[in-house]
Amino acid sequence: TTAGGQFVVNGLAQTGGHEIDVTPANVAGTVFDVGTAGGTDTLYARLLEANGTLTSWQTYSVTAPAARTPTVAVASDPSATRGQTLALSTLVTISDPDSVGYTTLELWDSNGTLAGGQFKVNGIAQTGGHEIDVAPANVAGTVFDVGTAGGADTLYARLLESNGTLTSWQQLGVTAPAARTPTLNVSSDSSATRGQTLALSTLASVSD
Repeated sequence: TTAGGQFVVNGLAQTGGHEIDVTPANVAGTVFDVGTAGGTDTLYARLLEANGTLTSWQTYSVTAPAARTPTVAVASDPSATRGQTLALSTLVTISDPDSVGYTTLELWDSNGTLAGGQFKVNGIAQTGGHEIDVAPANVAGTVFDVGTAGGADTLYARLLESNGTLTSWQQLGVTAPAARTPTLNVSSDSSATRGQTLALSTLASVSD
């Protein structure tokens, strides 16, 4: 594999776990690409002689320092503004020092509503209460819209590594001052006139 290491015959990458036949004419065009993930790859070689005899398999290996897998770190925002749009990079940081790459950034939003706060991936609002898969190419286009109602929204992030391993969920939060809900005030009119038309504003008012 690209990560674990692979033979390449005349530019064609070869998979593992089976015999790879290389004709004498193609030996010069055969190379071994060391895996991007590092570690040890065990290899074997033998000859099919011109008389039909097979030599014994000979074992050898190629070892490179193991690459550091990507990591994810999170940061809460305790002083957001209602309706504010936060770049994902202010909340979630992915570090990949050895350029190994990863398969998916997985997000989770406990609210996932316009009022409570929600992720948007390339402009598409995401609902809450389920895993939100973000491909590496879409991470830059992901934002978090702070809820119009304010309050606290609990979020989570983790990585699906290229080798299939999942990192642990990392918890963070975004908090904005809670919006004051509208109030209704009413007043009676004890001296109305029969047939009179009263403006609603003289009887009820809404404060928002």
